[in-house]
Amino acid sequence: MRGPNMDYCAFENTTLAMEQLIDMMRDAQEEGITDFFNSMSRSEMEAFRNIYEVCERLQHAVVEAQEQFDSEARAEHEAETEE
Repeated sequence: MRGPNMDYCAFENTTLAMEQLIDMMRDAQEEGITDFFNSMSRSEMEAFRNIYEVCERLQHAVVEAQEQFDSEARAEHEAETEE
């Protein structure tokens, strides 16, 4: 699946976007959360409701990728030390 980011900068851009969302929600909590929600379109509200589940899936994928990377790096290191 392709998304709004180029592959070479997807994690950088997404991290910045997530920080933006956190800042927006903190500001909204200080300024009035009702106005924040009332200003959202239906599609934006739906995305807001889905973001928690998407973040859980992202966390799971990151953990799996890191574990696989660590396992492959260990195997590569062991192969090099056996030579």
